[in-house]
Amino acid sequence: MRKEIAGIVIPDTKLAKEATELVREVSPVSIFNHALRSYIFGAALGNKLNKKYDAEMLYLSAIMHDLGVVERFIGPARFEIDGADAAADFLTKHQYPPRK
Repeated sequence: MRKEIAGIVIPDTKLAKEATELVREVSPVSIFNHALRSYIFGAALGNKLNKKYDAEMLYLSAIMHDLGVVERFIGPARFEIDGADAAADFLTKHQYPPRK
């Protein structure tokens, strides 16, 4: 994957790479591309408005925001709940700081 798109740097942390691999593995290309665009648009808007943000946290939330619509993570709840649960499980397993 490119390291920069439209002047926005894609986080290169181990966790960001593993989240990207997960989403690529379980999602159709259209969903993966949508999630990546969500990060690019969010970061671009933050930059334009001179907002400080944690690029890795924004990336993780954007790249995993639609996990609840992919077959592997569809559960009994609404898609946004199933997706949030899948992302929380991933982040917990990777010891992501709970305060984030």
